[in-house]
Amino acid sequence: MKNAIEAKNLIKKYDEYYDDFELNIKNFEVPQGSIVGLVGKNGAGKTTLIKSIIGIRKPDSGEIKVLGTVPGTDAFADALNDIGIVISDGKFSSSSSARKLENIMSGAYCRWDTNLFQKMLKDADITYDKKYKDLSTGAKVKLQFACAMAHKPKLLILDEPTNGLDPVARSNFNDRLWEFTRDEQNSVLISSHIATDLEKICDYIVFLEKGKILIAEEKDRIIERYGIIKGSKEEIDTLLNKLKEISPDTFPVKKVTEEKYHVSALVDRKQMPTDIEVITIGLEDIFVMMTK
Repeated sequence: MKNAIEAKNLIKKYDEYYDDFELNIKNFEVPQGSIVGLVGKNGAGKTTLIKSIIGIRKPDSGEIKVLGTVPGTDAFADALNDIGIVISDGKFSSSSSARKLENIMSGAYCRWDTNLFQKMLKDADITYDKKYKDLSTGAKVKLQFACAMAHKPKLLILDEPTNGLDPVARSNFNDRLWEFTRDEQNSVLISSHIATDLEKICDYIVFLEKGKILIAEEKDRIIERYGIIKGSKEEIDTLLNKLKEISPDTFPVKKVTEEKYHVSALVDRKQMPTDIEVITIGLEDIFVMMTK
């Protein structure tokens, strides 16, 4: 399968100002025609990875290709016609309006679609001449998204794009992404610290923690693979000892956490004995358990 984005052996280090943070990505892919969700807590490295991919931050080492081009090259500059970008700290000029942005972008992008832009503004209830600084947080995100969509990209790169959106707006946003990827040539990379948002729309999920990938797999396989078992501390300890005896080489327990009234163990259900009940959980709970 062809990839819209590829990153290999990517390293980006920061000094003590960022608590000596290091992004260390061995292999990261966005298959063409898919929606890939990047999940991580604030500070996990999501924005650093995305900014490296779009060429805003230069990695210390490693390789990145976006639509077959390398960020920072002339070929990548040409490829930007096919890339729509929304980043969490991205800002237009405070005095910009939708009208001014359209005048600029319609001249910059060869496939700019004025009708689509106007429709998205109408759906978002954004007036043409209202200044960017006077828009709500949610409206600013919607305007960025309208600009990203209106030049008919083949790849969307979205960093925390649902911040500030109410539930109805988030649902409408998800519908647009689904519609976008009905064309198998189109691809999406979207980041969020809210896994439940991504569970609804993504084909693949990448868990990022402290600059490293914990899991990168098809969403449905992650949900099928992991579950939890609950019990008292004594019950879980007894079960853990039993499992170590049964399968010392393929120990199925990935994480154990003590709650107020019980103990939970995250397990790989494929490696669990069939006589032990495993509770099905969603992406949010899987991610929380893995990163506690």
